[in-house]
Amino acid sequence: MGLKALVTHHYWDRPGGAEIVTSAFVKAFRDLGFHTEITATTRFCVPCYKEWFGIDLTDVPVHTLPISIHSFGIYLRDFSWVPARFIIPKLKPDIIS
Repeated sequence: MGLKALVTHHYWDRPGGAEIVTSAFVKAFRDLGFHTEITATTRFCVPCYKEWFGIDLTDVPVHTLPISIHSFGIYLRDFSWVPARFIIPKLKPDIIS
């Protein structure tokens, strides 16, 4: 399959500085030919990234926690590693950002 990248961020569901950086990483890895996947603590509006930043993420696989913890924002950073922990053994990414 070639090179694989995993891009992880605790909260993708708002247009901000970290979100443009992480989505730019996804675009850059894909442009370089990496199979790229995303992990997040919560489900988010994937199509919104095209509107917000001009970056289309709609065909990128997204892995999230099976529960919603939006109301516990302080814990999002604490749990951001959980989805990555489950996908890393399956994906075996060459790079994680």
